[in-house]
Amino acid sequence: MVQATSPARSWTRIALAIAALAALTFALAVSVRPAYAGGGATLHESHVGTDSSQTADGEDCGDATVPDGQVLWHFVLNGLPDGHDSPIAGHFTFTGAGTLDVDSNKSLKTVEHWDVYTTGDDVLEGATADWNGDYNQFNLSHICHGAPGGGSQPESGSQPEGGSEPDDGAMSPIGGGNAVPTIIFGAILLGALGTLAYANVTAVRSRR
Repeated sequence: MVQATSPARSWTRIALAIAALAALTFALAVSVRPAYAGGGATLHESHVGTDSSQTADGEDCGDATVPDGQVLWHFVLNGLPDGHDSPIAGHFTFTGAGTLDVDSNKSLKTVEHWDVYTTGDDVLEGATADWNGDYNQFNLSHICHGAPGGGSQPESGSQPEGGSEPDDGAMSPIGGGNAVPTIIFGAILLGALGTLAYANVTAVRSRR
């Protein structure tokens, strides 16, 4: 004689399956790096609105040479095909300085670098790069302040002698990461918990 499976046990199995799916989805989401193609590269959303007056100098500023009264904004575009060797045009918009058109000044394997200078502190409103291939993220890597005072504005995109360059740029210290994997995981896990709760209520009622 075949024993029938109780509704409570069925719901419990469904809940466990949903929880396993949530864990698998989260693991895949955080392990696979996003890649975007076509339409140019756009600055990571979390970096829009960065105010240099409220941002401390990054650890990469130790060897950087920044003219007095100037602020260096260092940007990186990572996840590019290894071996590209042509400068990439970037367009960086600030509240005070307006839009500065700057070509990348260094390529390190799969990462392109820009040094952009503003006269004093400013607020970053956005940035794009003329890159139509695959990439991972376009980030504001770090900010460096020159000594207070005057000083002439360096040519856009120029790198003063002795300036530092980070080794990569895969992750940016300014701003946050992508929250989508966490949201998806939370939604699926919430559904699993709700299903498990329903199974427990059904089990209690079936015993009465």
